Amino acid sequence: MPEIYASGFLNRNIIEHLLSDGSRQFICRTLQNPIAYHDGTMLRPVSITDVADTFSAKGEGIYLRDKNIVSVGIKQADDAYKFIGLRPDEKQDGSEQLEFSLESIEANGKAQTINLSQKTAVSPIAYNIGNLLVQSRRQGTRIALPLTNADEGFKFTLRLHLTGLSLVYMPDIDEYWIFNEKGQFRFRIRKPILLDAITDEPLVSETEPGIYDGLVKHSLTEIGKGEYLYVKEPTEAFGRAKLPAAFLVDADTAYSTTADGYVRNNNSNFSTCRDATTGTGSNNSYTSYNYAIVANNDYYIYRSFFYFDCSGLSGTVGAVSQFLYGCLAGDSEVMAMKGTQADTLTTADYDAFS
Repeated sequence: MPEIYASGFLNRNIIEHLLSDGSRQFICRTLQNPIAYHDGTMLRPVSITDVADTFSAKGEGIYLRDKNIVSVGIKQADDAYKFIGLRPDEKQDGSEQLEFSLESIEANGKAQTINLSQKTAVSPIAYNIGNLLVQSRRQGTRIALPLTNADEGFKFTLRLHLTGLSLVYMPDIDEYWIFNEKGQFRFRIRKPILLDAITDEPLVSETEPGIYDGLVKHSLTEIGKGEYLYVKEPTEAFGRAKLPAAFLVDADTAYSTTADGYVRNNNSNFSTCRDATTGTGSNNSYTSYNYAIVANNDYYIYRSFFYFDCSGLSGTVGAVSQFLYGCLAGDSEVMAMKGTQADTLTTADYDAFS
Protein backbone atom coordinates (compact mmCIF):
# COMPACT_ATOMS: atom_id res chain seq x y z
CA MET A 1 0.00 0.00 0.00
CA PRO A 2 1.39 3.47 -0.86
CA GLU A 3 1.99 5.82 2.06
CA ILE A 4 0.32 9.20 2.53
CA TYR A 5 2.62 11.85 1.10
CA ALA A 6 0.57 15.00 1.87
CA SER A 7 -2.94 15.88 3.09
CA GLY A 8 -5.34 18.79 2.82
CA PHE A 9 -9.04 19.71 3.04
CA LEU A 10 -10.98 20.21 -0.18
CA ASN A 11 -13.89 21.40 1.97
CA ARG A 12 -15.09 20.73 5.50
CA ASN A 13 -16.37 17.28 4.49
CA ILE A 14 -13.58 15.99 2.24
CA ILE A 15 -9.93 15.36 3.14
CA GLU A 16 -7.60 14.72 0.20
CA HIS A 17 -4.54 12.48 0.64
CA LEU A 18 -1.77 12.56 -1.98
CA LEU A 19 -0.21 9.08 -1.91
CA SER A 20 3.40 8.21 -2.56
CA ASP A 21 2.58 6.46 -5.85
CA GLY A 22 1.08 9.68 -7.23
CA SER A 23 -2.56 8.68 -6.81
CA ARG A 24 -5.08 10.41 -4.56
CA GLN A 25 -7.40 9.17 -1.85
CA PHE A 26 -10.34 10.98 -0.27
CA ILE A 27 -11.77 10.63 3.22
CA CYS A 28 -15.46 11.40 2.86
CA ARG A 29 -17.55 12.78 5.74
CA THR A 30 -20.63 14.05 3.94
CA LEU A 31 -23.90 14.24 5.86
CA GLN A 32 -25.54 11.48 3.84
CA ASN A 33 -22.75 8.93 4.28
CA PRO A 34 -21.49 7.00 7.28
CA ILE A 35 -18.48 8.56 8.98
CA ALA A 36 -17.04 5.15 9.84
CA TYR A 37 -17.44 1.45 9.18
CA HIS A 38 -16.81 -1.44 11.57
CA ASP A 39 -14.13 -3.88 10.41
CA GLY A 40 -14.93 -6.47 13.09
CA THR A 41 -12.45 -5.00 15.56
CA MET A 42 -12.81 -1.23 15.55
CA LEU A 43 -14.42 1.71 13.77
CA ARG A 44 -12.44 3.00 10.81
CA PRO A 45 -13.02 6.12 8.64
CA VAL A 46 -14.93 5.86 5.39
CA SER A 47 -12.65 6.28 2.38
CA ILE A 48 -13.41 6.53 -1.32
CA THR A 49 -11.08 6.06 -4.26
CA ASP A 50 -10.75 9.03 -6.60
CA VAL A 51 -12.95 8.09 -9.54
CA ALA A 52 -11.09 10.57 -11.76
CA ASP A 53 -7.74 8.84 -12.07
CA THR A 54 -7.10 6.05 -9.58
CA PHE A 55 -7.46 2.31 -10.21
CA SER A 56 -8.72 -0.02 -7.51
CA ALA A 57 -6.28 -2.60 -6.20
CA LYS A 58 -9.19 -5.07 -6.15
CA GLY A 59 -9.91 -5.06 -9.88
CA GLU A 60 -8.10 -3.80 -12.96
CA GLY A 61 -10.18 -1.11 -14.63
CA ILE A 62 -12.70 -0.91 -11.80
CA TYR A 63 -13.04 2.24 -9.72
CA LEU A 64 -14.10 1.17 -6.25
CA ARG A 65 -15.74 3.28 -3.58
CA ASP A 66 -14.67 1.30 -0.56
CA LYS A 67 -15.89 0.63 3.01
CA ASN A 68 -19.25 2.38 2.66
CA ILE A 69 -21.42 -0.40 4.14
CA VAL A 70 -21.39 -1.90 0.65
CA SER A 71 -18.50 -1.36 -1.76
CA VAL A 72 -19.65 0.06 -5.08
CA GLY A 73 -17.59 -0.45 -8.23
CA ILE A 74 -18.13 1.56 -11.44
CA LYS A 75 -16.48 0.21 -14.59
CA GLN A 76 -13.94 2.53 -16.18
CA ALA A 77 -14.59 1.50 -19.79
CA ASP A 78 -17.57 2.69 -21.85
CA ASP A 79 -19.17 -0.74 -21.50
CA ALA A 80 -22.74 -1.30 -20.34
CA TYR A 81 -22.09 -4.93 -19.35
CA LYS A 82 -21.85 -5.16 -15.56
CA PHE A 83 -21.10 -1.46 -15.41
CA ILE A 84 -21.92 -1.31 -11.68
CA GLY A 85 -21.18 -3.93 -9.03
CA LEU A 86 -22.12 -4.03 -5.34
CA ARG A 87 -20.57 -6.23 -2.65
CA PRO A 88 -21.01 -6.36 1.13
CA ASP A 89 -17.82 -5.10 2.77
CA GLU A 90 -17.06 -8.46 4.37
CA LYS A 91 -17.44 -10.30 1.04
CA GLN A 92 -14.68 -8.75 -1.07
CA ASP A 93 -13.85 -12.20 -2.42
CA GLY A 94 -16.90 -11.86 -4.70
CA SER A 95 -18.85 -14.73 -3.11
CA GLU A 96 -21.80 -12.35 -2.69
CA GLN A 97 -22.29 -9.83 -5.44
CA LEU A 98 -25.04 -7.87 -7.20
CA GLU A 99 -24.13 -6.46 -10.61
CA PHE A 100 -26.08 -4.33 -13.10
CA SER A 101 -25.85 -4.29 -16.88
CA LEU A 102 -27.65 -1.64 -18.94
CA GLU A 103 -29.80 -3.43 -21.52
CA SER A 104 -31.68 -0.55 -23.16
CA ILE A 105 -33.16 2.92 -22.76
CA GLU A 106 -36.24 4.03 -24.70
CA ALA A 107 -37.88 7.45 -24.75
CA ASN A 108 -41.03 8.26 -26.73
CA GLY A 109 -40.96 4.76 -28.20
CA LYS A 110 -37.47 5.12 -29.69
CA ALA A 111 -34.28 3.41 -28.56
CA GLN A 112 -31.68 5.80 -27.14
CA THR A 113 -27.95 5.53 -27.75
CA ILE A 114 -26.19 4.21 -24.64
CA ASN A 115 -23.15 6.29 -23.74
CA LEU A 116 -21.46 5.63 -20.40
CA SER A 117 -18.14 7.33 -21.18
CA GLN A 118 -18.64 10.75 -19.60
CA LYS A 119 -18.00 10.06 -15.87
CA THR A 120 -18.25 13.61 -14.55
CA ALA A 121 -18.29 14.16 -10.80
CA VAL A 122 -21.50 15.99 -9.86
CA SER A 123 -20.73 15.86 -6.13
CA PRO A 124 -18.48 13.80 -3.82
CA ILE A 125 -21.08 11.02 -3.95
CA ALA A 126 -22.63 11.38 -7.45
CA TYR A 127 -21.37 10.92 -11.00
CA ASN A 128 -22.84 11.64 -14.40
CA ILE A 129 -21.68 8.69 -16.51
CA GLY A 130 -23.26 9.76 -19.79
CA ASN A 131 -27.02 9.39 -20.01
CA LEU A 132 -27.37 8.15 -16.42
CA LEU A 133 -26.72 9.61 -12.98
CA VAL A 134 -25.14 7.26 -10.41
CA GLN A 135 -25.20 8.33 -6.77
CA SER A 136 -23.93 6.31 -3.81
CA ARG A 137 -25.64 7.48 -0.64
CA ARG A 138 -25.87 6.35 2.98
CA GLN A 139 -28.78 3.98 2.29
CA GLY A 140 -27.82 2.77 -1.14
CA THR A 141 -26.79 3.34 -4.73
CA ARG A 142 -29.12 5.19 -7.06
CA ILE A 143 -29.15 4.77 -10.84
CA ALA A 144 -31.31 7.56 -12.29
CA LEU A 145 -32.49 8.31 -15.84
CA PRO A 146 -32.83 12.05 -16.70
CA LEU A 147 -36.03 13.03 -18.58
CA THR A 148 -37.98 16.18 -19.43
CA ASN A 149 -41.70 16.97 -19.53
CA ALA A 150 -41.50 16.70 -23.33
CA ASP A 151 -40.95 12.95 -22.98
CA GLU A 152 -44.28 11.17 -23.32
CA GLY A 153 -43.01 7.77 -22.21
CA PHE A 154 -39.94 5.74 -21.40
CA LYS A 155 -38.67 2.21 -20.81
CA PHE A 156 -35.53 1.64 -18.77
CA THR A 157 -34.19 -1.93 -18.74
CA LEU A 158 -31.38 -3.31 -16.57
CA ARG A 159 -30.00 -6.83 -16.32
CA LEU A 160 -29.30 -8.04 -12.77
CA HIS A 161 -26.52 -10.57 -12.15
CA LEU A 162 -26.68 -12.31 -8.75
CA THR A 163 -23.79 -14.29 -7.24
CA GLY A 164 -24.37 -16.16 -3.97
CA LEU A 165 -27.72 -14.39 -3.66
CA SER A 166 -31.41 -15.09 -4.26
CA LEU A 167 -34.29 -12.72 -4.95
CA VAL A 168 -37.75 -12.61 -3.35
CA TYR A 169 -40.68 -10.42 -4.43
CA MET A 170 -42.53 -8.68 -1.55
CA PRO A 171 -46.05 -8.12 -2.99
CA ASP A 172 -47.42 -6.11 -0.06
CA ILE A 173 -44.92 -3.30 -0.70
CA ASP A 174 -44.09 -4.03 -4.37
CA GLU A 175 -40.36 -4.45 -3.73
CA TYR A 176 -37.67 -7.02 -4.53
CA TRP A 177 -35.52 -8.16 -1.59
CA ILE A 178 -32.24 -10.03 -2.04
CA PHE A 179 -30.86 -12.52 0.48
CA ASN A 180 -27.67 -14.54 0.73
CA GLU A 181 -27.57 -18.35 0.98
CA LYS A 182 -27.91 -18.15 4.79
CA GLY A 183 -31.14 -16.18 4.45
CA GLN A 184 -29.51 -12.91 5.56
CA PHE A 185 -30.87 -9.72 4.02
CA ARG A 186 -28.41 -8.07 1.63
CA PHE A 187 -30.10 -5.69 -0.83
CA ARG A 188 -33.49 -4.20 -1.51
CA ILE A 189 -34.83 -2.81 -4.80
CA ARG A 190 -37.61 -0.38 -4.07
CA LYS A 191 -40.46 0.70 -6.29
CA PRO A 192 -39.07 3.45 -8.57
CA ILE A 193 -40.19 7.05 -8.14
CA LEU A 194 -39.68 10.41 -9.84
CA LEU A 195 -37.00 12.74 -8.47
CA ASP A 196 -36.32 16.46 -8.66
CA ALA A 197 -33.51 17.00 -11.19
CA ILE A 198 -31.81 19.61 -8.99
CA THR A 199 -32.10 18.20 -5.47
CA ASP A 200 -32.51 14.51 -6.53
CA GLU A 201 -35.13 14.22 -3.77
CA PRO A 202 -38.57 12.67 -4.50
CA LEU A 203 -40.91 15.05 -6.34
CA VAL A 204 -43.29 16.68 -3.86
CA SER A 205 -45.95 19.32 -4.43
CA GLU A 206 -46.69 21.73 -1.56
CA THR A 207 -50.23 22.32 -2.81
CA GLU A 208 -51.09 18.80 -4.03
CA PRO A 209 -49.25 16.18 -1.94
CA GLY A 210 -49.14 12.78 -3.57
CA ILE A 211 -49.76 13.86 -7.17
CA TYR A 212 -46.41 12.39 -8.25
CA ASP A 213 -47.00 9.05 -6.53
CA GLY A 214 -47.70 5.96 -8.64
CA LEU A 215 -46.40 7.31 -11.95
CA VAL A 216 -43.76 4.59 -12.44
CA LYS A 217 -44.06 0.80 -12.25
CA HIS A 218 -41.42 -1.90 -12.28
CA SER A 219 -41.26 -5.57 -13.16
CA LEU A 220 -38.67 -8.32 -13.00
CA THR A 221 -38.32 -11.46 -15.12
CA GLU A 222 -35.98 -14.36 -14.29
CA ILE A 223 -33.96 -15.47 -17.32
CA GLY A 224 -31.84 -18.16 -15.62
CA LYS A 225 -28.33 -18.64 -14.21
CA GLY A 226 -28.82 -15.97 -11.57
CA GLU A 227 -29.84 -13.30 -14.07
CA TYR A 228 -32.99 -11.15 -14.23
CA LEU A 229 -34.35 -8.46 -16.52
CA TYR A 230 -35.56 -5.47 -14.52
CA VAL A 231 -37.82 -2.95 -16.29
CA LYS A 232 -39.10 0.48 -15.23
CA GLU A 233 -41.83 2.15 -17.27
CA PRO A 234 -44.65 4.69 -16.76
CA THR A 235 -48.14 3.89 -15.55
CA GLU A 236 -51.25 5.24 -17.30
CA ALA A 237 -51.28 8.15 -14.84
CA PHE A 238 -47.88 9.34 -16.10
CA GLY A 239 -49.34 10.76 -19.32
CA ARG A 240 -51.92 12.80 -17.42
CA ALA A 241 -49.52 14.25 -14.84
CA LYS A 242 -48.23 17.82 -15.00
CA LEU A 243 -44.50 17.25 -14.67
CA PRO A 244 -41.65 19.74 -14.11
CA ALA A 245 -39.37 20.76 -16.97
CA ALA A 246 -36.71 18.21 -15.94
CA PHE A 247 -36.83 15.23 -13.59
CA LEU A 248 -35.21 11.86 -12.91
CA VAL A 249 -36.60 8.31 -12.95
CA ASP A 250 -35.09 6.61 -9.93
CA ALA A 251 -33.87 3.01 -9.67
CA ASP A 252 -32.78 2.69 -6.06
CA THR A 253 -30.97 -0.23 -4.44
CA ALA A 254 -30.85 0.14 -0.67
CA TYR A 255 -28.31 -1.55 1.58
CA SER A 256 -30.67 -2.01 4.52
CA THR A 257 -34.37 -2.48 5.15
CA THR A 258 -34.61 0.92 6.84
CA ALA A 259 -34.47 4.40 5.37
CA ASP A 260 -35.32 7.83 6.71
CA GLY A 261 -38.62 9.35 5.65
CA TYR A 262 -41.89 10.90 6.71
CA VAL A 263 -45.54 10.00 7.29
CA ARG A 264 -48.11 12.70 6.57
CA ASN A 265 -51.78 13.29 7.34
CA ASN A 266 -54.12 15.93 5.95
CA ASN A 267 -57.49 17.18 7.18
CA SER A 268 -59.44 20.44 7.19
CA ASN A 269 -59.49 20.28 11.01
CA PHE A 270 -56.13 20.75 12.72
CA SER A 271 -56.93 18.68 15.82
CA THR A 272 -58.21 15.78 13.71
CA CYS A 273 -55.09 15.92 11.59
CA ARG A 274 -52.80 16.07 14.63
CA ASP A 275 -54.51 13.26 16.58
CA ALA A 276 -54.90 10.78 13.70
CA THR A 277 -53.46 7.30 14.21
CA THR A 278 -52.82 6.54 10.52
CA GLY A 279 -51.24 8.70 7.84
CA THR A 280 -52.63 9.43 4.39
CA GLY A 281 -49.24 9.11 2.73
CA SER A 282 -45.62 8.24 3.43
CA ASN A 283 -42.15 8.36 1.92
CA ASN A 284 -39.21 6.23 3.04
CA SER A 285 -36.37 7.66 0.95
CA TYR A 286 -35.81 11.23 2.19
CA THR A 287 -32.29 12.01 3.40
CA SER A 288 -32.00 15.78 3.75
CA TYR A 289 -35.01 18.00 4.41
CA ASN A 290 -38.70 17.74 5.23
CA TYR A 291 -41.82 19.77 5.97
CA ALA A 292 -43.50 19.94 9.36
CA ILE A 293 -46.91 21.60 8.90
CA VAL A 294 -48.27 22.99 5.63
CA ALA A 295 -51.57 24.92 5.69
CA ASN A 296 -53.48 25.39 2.46
CA ASN A 297 -57.19 24.61 2.27
CA ASP A 298 -56.35 21.65 4.50
CA TYR A 299 -53.68 21.10 7.16
CA TYR A 300 -50.84 18.79 6.18
CA ILE A 301 -48.71 17.48 9.06
CA TYR A 302 -45.47 15.73 8.11
CA ARG A 303 -43.74 13.68 10.81
CA SER A 304 -40.13 12.76 10.03
CA PHE A 305 -38.57 9.49 11.16
CA PHE A 306 -34.83 8.79 11.27
CA TYR A 307 -33.07 5.45 11.78
CA PHE A 308 -29.69 5.15 13.52
CA ASP A 309 -27.66 1.96 13.25
CA CYS A 310 -25.94 1.49 16.62
CA SER A 311 -25.09 -2.18 16.14
CA GLY A 312 -21.36 -1.39 16.06
CA LEU A 313 -21.45 0.19 19.53
CA SER A 314 -21.04 -1.55 22.86
CA GLY A 315 -21.25 -0.52 26.52
CA THR A 316 -23.44 2.20 28.01
CA VAL A 317 -24.03 5.48 26.19
CA GLY A 318 -23.52 8.41 28.57
CA ALA A 319 -24.72 11.26 26.35
CA VAL A 320 -25.93 11.89 22.81
CA SER A 321 -26.04 15.21 20.94
CA GLN A 322 -28.61 15.76 18.19
CA PHE A 323 -28.86 18.89 16.05
CA LEU A 324 -31.98 19.91 14.11
CA TYR A 325 -32.00 22.72 11.55
CA GLY A 326 -35.20 24.15 10.13
CA CYS A 327 -36.90 27.09 8.48
CA LEU A 328 -39.68 28.55 10.63
CA ALA A 329 -42.62 30.62 9.45
CA GLY A 330 -44.03 32.36 12.52
CA ASP A 331 -43.99 30.91 16.03
CA SER A 332 -42.91 27.29 16.08
CA GLU A 333 -41.14 24.65 18.13
CA VAL A 334 -39.23 21.45 17.36
CA MET A 335 -39.68 18.20 19.28
CA ALA A 336 -37.52 15.07 19.07
CA MET A 337 -39.12 11.86 20.34
CA LYS A 338 -38.30 8.18 20.52
CA GLY A 339 -39.58 6.51 17.37
CA THR A 340 -41.37 3.17 17.48
CA GLN A 341 -41.86 3.00 13.71
CA ALA A 342 -41.76 -0.19 11.68
CA ASP A 343 -39.02 -1.52 9.48
CA THR A 344 -39.92 -0.34 6.77
CA LEU A 345 -41.80 2.97 7.41
CA THR A 346 -45.52 2.93 6.41
CA THR A 347 -48.61 5.14 6.88
CA ALA A 348 -49.48 3.11 10.02
CA ASP A 349 -46.48 4.78 11.72
CA TYR A 350 -48.06 8.26 11.83
CA ASP A 351 -48.38 7.95 15.65
CA ALA A 352 -45.38 5.62 16.15
CA PHE A 353 -43.49 7.65 18.78
CA SER A 354 -43.37 8.08 22.52
